[in-house]
Amino acid sequence: MNRIQFIIWAGKQGWKHGQPVLNKVWDDAIKGGKVILERHFPKLLHQADKVARLKVPKPTPDKVTKIPTSYKTPPVQPKRFPIYRDPTAQEGMIFFRDLGKKMKGHYGPFGQGTDGFRNAMIWLGQNSPREIMKVMKQYGYKPKVVPKKPPGKADGGRIDKPLPTRSRDI
Repeated sequence: MNRIQFIIWAGKQGWKHGQPVLNKVWDDAIKGGKVILERHFPKLLHQADKVARLKVPKPTPDKVTKIPTSYKTPPVQPKRFPIYRDPTAQEGMIFFRDLGKKMKGHYGPFGQGTDGFRNAMIWLGQNSPREIMKVMKQYGYKPKVVPKKPPGKADGGRIDKPLPTRSRDI
């Protein structure tokens, strides 16, 4: 008897776990040159049933790693545009917003809740950067100091080694 007759016979018996399991059991049975007869088919089908039941399901990935198949990478967040043209006012808006989160809805000198944030926004739009910075420092703002570096070659700075008067590759 051969493999195809075994698979046809298993199908007639109501086998529904797929052909790969039957192929695996058949390969295990004919190892060492053994001859399989039709009377051995029920025993092989019983072994295939055990193999199919022992098949461990694949672990499901975490919810974090599940990305819809329409995306190759996570979707790009839209770029945020500044509300204020002046960078100091924009920095002030961010500072007072974060201050309100820390102080549970109290936006410094501007009040509490949405009215306080609205008052802060209006005040930031009306005052000069110097006034804004003064009030922010009163509430604990520490400006970021960016150290100045000396100009490099492209900026017109000093060159360590003098240039040769003529090329030396010739």
